[in-house]
Amino acid sequence: MLKELLLLLGPIKQATDAFQKANETIGLVIPAYLDVSNRVTLDPKLNPDCSSISSKECKKVAEALKTSIVERMDSCLKDNFFVLGKKNLIL
Repeated sequence: MLKELLLLLGPIKQATDAFQKANETIGLVIPAYLDVSNRVTLDPKLNPDCSSISSKECKKVAEALKTSIVERMDSCLKDNFFVLGKKNLIL
């Protein structure tokens, strides 16, 4: 079960480490979100490692992580200001 948790939490640690660096990281937000979102999913098309997750508890953790990440970021991804980084966007 610990190995399964490491599989789920590893991508989050990598993203956290990347955002703690002293250089500009705003351009990494959306790619990191997509990467973490795909790597905590239980869909084998998006996450080939998900077949290693067999315990019921870790599956619940994976589902909760995926739901939380999507809920937190969904509104940002629908906002042109966040996606494009421009305040005055003319469409």
